[in-house]
Amino acid sequence: MAKKPKWFQKGQEGKKRAAQTDAASQKRREQAGKPFRFFQGKNESCKITFLDTPDFYFSEHHLKLNNQWGNFFTCLNDFDTCPICESGENPSYILVGTIISHKEWTDKDGNKRKNQKMLFVAKAKARENLQRQIERRKSLVGCVYEIARGGASNECATGEDFEYLKKLSKAQLQKLIPPGQDAKEFLKPYDYAKLFEPQSAEALRKLVGIDAPIGADDEAETEEEEQETPEVEEEEEEETWEDKLADMNRNQLKKVIRDEELEVKVFKGQDDDTVRANILEALVEKYGEEEEEEETEEAETEEEETVEEEAETGEIDSIDDLL
Repeated sequence: MAKKPKWFQKGQEGKKRAAQTDAASQKRREQAGKPFRFFQGKNESCKITFLDTPDFYFSEHHLKLNNQWGNFFTCLNDFDTCPICESGENPSYILVGTIISHKEWTDKDGNKRKNQKMLFVAKAKARENLQRQIERRKSLVGCVYEIARGGASNECATGEDFEYLKKLSKAQLQKLIPPGQDAKEFLKPYDYAKLFEPQSAEALRKLVGIDAPIGADDEAETEEEEQETPEVEEEEEEETWEDKLADMNRNQLKKVIRDEELEVKVFKGQDDDTVRANILEALVEKYGEEEEEEETEEAETEEEETVEEEAETGEIDSIDDLL
């Protein structure tokens, strides 16, 4: 006799399903009005133009809730215990930027759409290839790429193959603004810290069905009390890498090596001070030329501002007209 399909849940299984359903609904409400993420189907390609030089990194979870993907949650592991990590879901370390997608498409009302401002979220190989483009060109503002996605199931949805085509001037970027859009707002990169602000550990625990640890309620009450009586904080000096490393244990030091992608090896029996010194040396080598790169980017910006082209009114028919 065939086994009847299970169409209900009970006890903890039901509570967990209810929490996930509520979280998914809340996520859809939060996403309403938020920018779209750029993605492509397998074996597709299209042209994109960067509006900034991506420099915003963080860890993010992508969960399947109610049999639907597209549920993204910022990982808490850098500053707190992350319930999603504890549930066995690993995050991706991503790099975020703002682009104009030149893919032409037709919406449900039959209107043709193009030159849409979107989020570009790169992970794994796509992030590595994007970083190489940044190292090569310093500033990606106005850079047009043909980006292609292959047929592999584990490839980043943005595509991973970057083919550089051209760098547009400010006047040329103006021609990409869709009719009715505010020019200044359209060409302004998104506020990533606001868009990807982490949810509370309590909210994520409900999402994955994990009970709060002992004492968590007391901590939450303390945090609420602190928020009710805000104090004017003095502006603190930015903490240096040397200060950060000094307070880290062995596991935290290894995490820095992974996150910063440093070529530093840690051997058994090696003391932490030696590991810190090696990490610091690698960080200095990696970011030592940062000031010089910023000066180069400022020079390129000044050069762009001196371009005496005048933007034509109205939107161009295709990005190919500028290439």
